[in-house]
Amino acid sequence: YTATCKVTDSYGNTVQASKTITVSSGLTLSATASPTSSSSAPVEITFSCSVSGGQPPYSFLWQFGDGAESTEQNPKHTYNSNGIYSAKVTAVDGNGLSASKTITIKIGAISNPHL
Repeated sequence: YTATCKVTDSYGNTVQASKTITVSSGLTLSATASPTSSSSAPVEITFSCSVSGGQPPYSFLWQFGDGAESTEQNPKHTYNSNGIYSAKVTAVDGNGLSASKTITIKIGAISNPHL
């Protein structure tokens, strides 16, 4: 958009200034993992995400919950130990807007000794 301000004084002198304003829609992120559970480790999980809105280019950071990370949009990751992991992806657009999504990954027979 272009915003313009025009001022005229009592003598009829006019000045004008314009400014371009860029408005971006919000950044929306969706993410999936397959599979999200397995009976035992090791298991390779395929992650994928997509974004809409915001302003390209987009960058991605996956944190798999076991100390490993990836900057790919659609990475694969192998979990080598049984456990419950929170895999989080964060996308950032060209204007610095960000969106995140967390997926729970369950590997192995997890028991709770307090039950």
